[in-house]
Amino acid sequence: MKPLLVVLLALASFSANSQLIPEFQQPKQSTSSLEKRLSILNNQLYNRKLREMNSNYRLTPQQRNKLAQDLDFQLANASVNQQTEIKRQEIKDSIDVANGNSPSYSTAYKRLVNLAYPSPKYAPIIRYDFPKTNDPNAVHYKIALKEISMMLRDSIPLNLGKAIYLVENAYYNNELATYDDFKNAIRLRSDFCKKRLNGNNDDTAKKWVLHKFMSDSIGVHEPEKERIAYSQPYEYDFDDFMGKEDWSKMFVTKLLAKHSGQCHSMPLLYLLLAEELGIEAHLAFSPQHSYIMLQDENKKWYNLELTSGQYLSNSAIMESGYVKTEAVENGIYMRPLSKKETIAQCLVDLSHGYIAKFGYDSNVKDMLYEVMRADPTSITANLTMSNYQTELLKYVAHQMGNPPKEVLKRSLKANEILTKRNIYYNKVDDLGYVPMPKKLYENWIESVRKEKGKREKTITPVNLK
Repeated sequence: MKPLLVVLLALASFSANSQLIPEFQQPKQSTSSLEKRLSILNNQLYNRKLREMNSNYRLTPQQRNKLAQDLDFQLANASVNQQTEIKRQEIKDSIDVANGNSPSYSTAYKRLVNLAYPSPKYAPIIRYDFPKTNDPNAVHYKIALKEISMMLRDSIPLNLGKAIYLVENAYYNNELATYDDFKNAIRLRSDFCKKRLNGNNDDTAKKWVLHKFMSDSIGVHEPEKERIAYSQPYEYDFDDFMGKEDWSKMFVTKLLAKHSGQCHSMPLLYLLLAEELGIEAHLAFSPQHSYIMLQDENKKWYNLELTSGQYLSNSAIMESGYVKTEAVENGIYMRPLSKKETIAQCLVDLSHGYIAKFGYDSNVKDMLYEVMRADPTSITANLTMSNYQTELLKYVAHQMGNPPKEVLKRSLKANEILTKRNIYYNKVDDLGYVPMPKKLYENWIESVRKEKGKREKTITPVNLK
């Protein structure tokens, strides 16, 4: 039996103290001491050669400037073997000087020119993509990517519950309880709502019960046990609500276990329960936020904010969420996503979990490409891809000694990465995205905190006798 199987089965009691998932410690990354030594060596070599160039060589100012730029670029890109050879030659030169024998003008100049304009045979090796992790647990992410991609390409049926499970199970190295156990935990809660409906199949009644189940406390009469069973509302978790310290804070499994979550996990749980109850519901986004969109019998749309348990108007979301008109017109915000687009968003979550565990590499890019194939205007995917290209450019520039942009552009591959980064920057801007001011987001969190306090004072369990 898997280690978490018993835990999921224990969720039937709706205990807030249930432990569904193991604690996860994100591995700390350390800076390579070799990397530091090479950086110091680069600076030493640059300063030494620059001094030699200015003092020993009779060059025009224009020649010196041109050679200095090339020298800066090539020294930063020198391989370990090249750096060792340069250092060895400098030591030999120092011994010659100590013995009263200075290096000849032609020899020194030739060595400097060869360094500034190396032949292809000795050209430095630069990596233009991130090295892939060698952690064996990365395979679980590839498995999840493959199966979710098959859903998005219509090779297998769309299954939101399975997609969510695959994302969270990959993060836990395939140690989460089985998918059947996850389904049973969802079905247990939908059955509770069905008991409260007591055979009422009206769509409005279903939405009311599910809303109350998520945000209030409701009771169900169980005559066979001569008792009334009460559910407890799902509350906002103000501790690390962005998952920066622990990405599992964003998970539906964490929400099921702890009865607390945030604007990421609460709407996903609602969608899973709505599917079980036969309710049509859709995920929607606003800046740094997601919520539920529902239609009534007259096809009028309503916005359900699960963090506060309230229905909000479009104008309220526009005012409080820092939403530009262009963003709404381009469909990145305040638009009901299709089921396929919602499952595509699960791949964005998969990429974020991968980055939290292993950092950036081409696997992240593969996940994001698959998202944008299904939903080209996905703001979360495009933002993550722009971050990917930014970090890749930093990675390449670091290998080159962080040269000025003008020097960086001389490398065709580096310039290609720079161009791609700018393309995604421009795309995000054109879609209407504007970063939400930190103060505005903090004000929104405070409003959620106040609303939570009001609800705690007013919640009264319903007696169904």
